Formats: sequence, structure tokens, C-alpha cells
Amino acid sequence: LEIVKKDLNDKELGLKGLKEISVIPGRKFSLSFLLFDSFGNILSDLTDGVVKLEITDPKLEIVIQMDFFSIEDGIANMKNILVIGEPFTNFSVIVRYLSENWQCSTIIELKLLPCIRGEIYTNRRCIPCEREFFSLKNFDFSFFSKISENQEQFCNICPQNADCFGGDL
Repeated sequence: LEIVKKDLNDKELGLKGLKEISVIPGRKFSLSFLLFDSFGNILSDLTDGVVKLEITDPKLEIVIQMDFFSIEDGIANMKNILVIGEPFTNFSVIVRYLSENWQCSTIIELKLLPCIRGEIYTNRRCIPCEREFFSLKNFDFSFFSKISENQEQFCNICPQNADCFGGDL
């Protein structure tokens, strides 16, 4: 993935990184990408700037948040990114880097995966079952197609005389 754009000062800057990623709704993740000039040189002297994440389709019921951004040796790090939405949704996110002297953007494709065994889907997120609770359900495609916002999934209470450590155990 290579995108190069010119800013008002006619300087060029590009982003290199992932083009497509898959995430589970409600589970935080991190992304890193390289900042480079039009000659392919990594811009290791950049230390400031901000990154904005924008969803390209405003009709989608997707929430995306990021808690932390840093740049070190030309590598931009976005940490604690949280996406809330319906599993099996595919969408595009514009990643914009802005600083006093530079600006650029690129598009990455995100795919929301289904919950895994030991998790339940509630409030448009996959939530792991806590200690003393469990779920052995694999995500059921037919069940999901029937779920509405008013229907919730619940973790099962651990049977008496059993040890449940959360999730599917």
C-alpha cells in the first residue's frame, strides 16, 4: 500500500502499511505504518502530527475510536483502536495524517469478524464471558441473521461444583 499526496507546501508524504485487516467488534487492536517521502525514504525525523480515522460510509452503524498515537523513527503507531459494529460488515476507513508541514491519507479496508467461542454478542460488540460464566457456542451465522438490537446473548452460569475461568472454560 503506497499513497503519496502533495500538501500546500508541495512536499510529498506517503503512508505504507496494511491494506486490509480483520477485527472482532469490541476488541482493541493496534496499527502501525511507515511515513515516507516521494523517493521512498522513511521520514524518521517526524515527531508530531495527528491521525484521524474516518468511515467512508456514514450510513453504517460503526463506531471507531483510538486512544493513543505516536511517531518514532518514521513509524506511526495507533494503539487501542476500538471498532463497534455488526459482525460480517466490511467497510473502508480513511487514515489521515496531519502535521504543520505534512498531510496525507490512505484507505484501509476493515472486516468485522464474528465472535469466537467463549464470547457473546451484545451492544454491537463481542464480550468474553467472565469468571464463573461460560459460553460454548460457536458463532452461528443463521442465528446472527435473526438477531435484532433488542435480543441479547447471555453467558451461562457455571454449574455447581465446577470451575469456570471465563470464556469457554
